[in-house]
Order: sequence, then C-alpha cells, then structure tokens
Amino acid sequence: MAEDFYKGTGLVWRDNKKKWQGNLYWYDEDGKRHQKSKLFTSKKRESQAMFEDWKHELNRKARTTNPIETVKDTSRKTVGERLREYLKYLEHEVSKGTYEQSTLTAKMQSANLYIFPDPIADKTYTKLSKRDIEEWETRMLEGKGISTGTLGIPYSLLRRVYNYDLEHEKIEDTPFRFLKSPKAGKREKAFATDESLRKLAEALDRRWERERGDVHAMCYFLALYTGMRGQEICGLRWMDVYLPQEKMIIRNAIARNGNEPYAKSPKTKNSERVIPIAPRLKEKLVQWKRRVCWIEGVEEPEPNWYVVGDRDKFRKPQWVTQNFGRFCRRNGVKASDGTFLTMHGLRHTFATVAVQEKVVDIKTLAAILGDTVTMVMDTYAGVGDDDLKYQSMELIYKAFEERMGRDD
Repeated sequence: MAEDFYKGTGLVWRDNKKKWQGNLYWYDEDGKRHQKSKLFTSKKRESQAMFEDWKHELNRKARTTNPIETVKDTSRKTVGERLREYLKYLEHEVSKGTYEQSTLTAKMQSANLYIFPDPIADKTYTKLSKRDIEEWETRMLEGKGISTGTLGIPYSLLRRVYNYDLEHEKIEDTPFRFLKSPKAGKREKAFATDESLRKLAEALDRRWERERGDVHAMCYFLALYTGMRGQEICGLRWMDVYLPQEKMIIRNAIARNGNEPYAKSPKTKNSERVIPIAPRLKEKLVQWKRRVCWIEGVEEPEPNWYVVGDRDKFRKPQWVTQNFGRFCRRNGVKASDGTFLTMHGLRHTFATVAVQEKVVDIKTLAAILGDTVTMVMDTYAGVGDDDLKYQSMELIYKAFEERMGRDD
C-alpha cells in the first residue's frame, strides 16, 4: 500500500472552540516537519470519521499531483530494483482510481514471497535471460514446492514489467518473448450432489426456523439460489434489492487489502449485473427484512444498509466462508469430490444444476453468474455428468432427422 504523505491518527479537543480538531503533519524536501489542522464537530465519533476522510482525500491529491517517475535508466538496475519501481507505479495508479488495491496487494505479497528473496532479484535487469527465468521456476516449483497456479502470479508480474518497458521503449527486448506461462492443473469444480443438496436444504430450514431468520443462513440462501460470490453477497445493500420487481442489482463487492476488507466495484464489468429473485429466495428475503426492521426498531432498512451486515457496516466474506465450513461439517454436507462443501461450492452447485438440467442456455447463465461465456463453457459445460454428452448428441441427431424428413 502506498505510504501516506500526510500522517497522523488522532484528534484533540479544542475547549475554546468546543470542537474536536484533527492534526496532520508532513515533511518537506529538507526534512522539516509541518502541521496541517482542521476543526470538525463536538461529537468525537463523527469527527474521527470526518478526519479519516479528510486525511484520505489529502493523500489522494498528494499522490495524484506528485506522479512517480516509473523508470529512468534500466541498464543500471537489478530485477528487484526495477520491480519495486513498477510496484510504486501501480500504487500511484491505485491512488488515481485506475487500478484495484486488492490486486496490487496480491502482487506485492507474491513478490515478497517468491521474487525479492530469490537470486533472480539480484540479476541485472537488462541482462536477465530465458535460462535465469527457467532456473527460477525450478527453484520455486521443486525447491519451495509451490504449485504452478501459485507461481502464475509472480511470473505474470515479472513478465508485465518487461512488457511495460518494451512498450515504452525503455528496453529493446524481453526474455519472456519465447516462454510460456506456467499452467495450473485443471481441477474439477466441487459441487453439492443430490444427496448433499437434500441434507443442506433440511439443515438450512432447521436453522432458519430455530432462529426465526438467521444472517448466516441468509448468506447461504443467496449463494445457493443466485450463484453470487461471497464478496458480492457481503457487499449487497438494501437499495440494490427490489422485492416487488423480484430482482437485485450487483453493484458492490467486498475485497481485501491484506487483512483489511473494503467495499469496491465488482470483480469485472460482467460482474455488474441484474439477477432475478426466485420465489423461495424472495420469501426468505422478505422474512429477513422483517427481522432486520424488528432488530433495529425501524419500519424500513436504510437504503445504504448491508443486507447481511450490521446497518452500514459490511460483514467480512471470510467470516461467512468460515461459518459455512463449520455448518457443513456439523451437518455432514459434502461435495462431489468427497470434501466438505465450501461457500464457493454453492456457486458451482447453482451453475452445475443449471447446466445438467438444461434449464438455461450458456449465455444466459454467464450473465447471471457475472462471468464470460468462455469461462462458463470451460468450467461448467458437461461438468459432473458424462451422460450429458450422449443426451446432447441424441438430441442433435433427432434434429437432423426431423429436418431431413425422416422418422425413426
């Protein structure tokens, strides 16, 4: 995460003004410290929130008005030095709102684990060879024992740095030109079998009736009947749920910057979508809305309140995931691969049922899931049931016969 230009964390009470004052400090080029202050309100909690917003906005402007020079002379730098410069550049892009913080955090963590401690970081940037890269891959895969999927992130990061400099004419060629990215082994998606679905439904209904509405069960119902990602469920607000029209709009998701979650736009443009609400899910949402109103003592939830959160405070996706894991272990709900069903497994279950029952075409399913058609085809087409191929071929054969005017 980019280092703040303006620093400071607390408030002081100004008795003569009867207000809380926030103080920030910063250093000039000579290292001299300066202070910047601002008065807020007489309420401490409200003032603290305003102070944090003020500090964030000042630092955003500081980064935007002081852009980082990404690279000056690559010939004198090591791979590690150039990579740190590139990550600094991405921090600047985050401050401008053109790059996602959670993506940058993942790249930085990967670089700290698999690039900076390795000898490859000490290689001269412009002299890195194909052999150097292959030896680094071997050290990671065989020495550290990481998977090809895990290696894909640092590999992609290094390749992007070289491609960026090649595009901006900082280097003449890239050692990645004739190399292929490490490919992760294809894993079949684990979904709930018919037996597991029955167990899951019975356990969910028992929990719902016992608690007269339960925030965790509401999360699980949303995942099961819409295929939504856990991050999207936690980011869903009441303003995005249109019960009379039986639809919901996915506008937000909860991402993570290290261990700190934050609200953001969905994963991709495809992820911003409208999802119809099935009758059973509508029933649960209506009941849950009544319970929220009863708990909070209101007639209607505020539009900006989170559906499965605490008013305007969202629930952390990892909490939902962990609770669902415990729920499945207690109730013996297992997935198709023999492991206990996961929260994301509910998304796979939704998609698998849709494909196996042939109740929706792939393009429509992709729109509901917020994925591309290619992704859905590669992931779910025919998943879990080889008989689908034979059934489909039989239908195609019958269609040909009908068109040719033949009858069996």
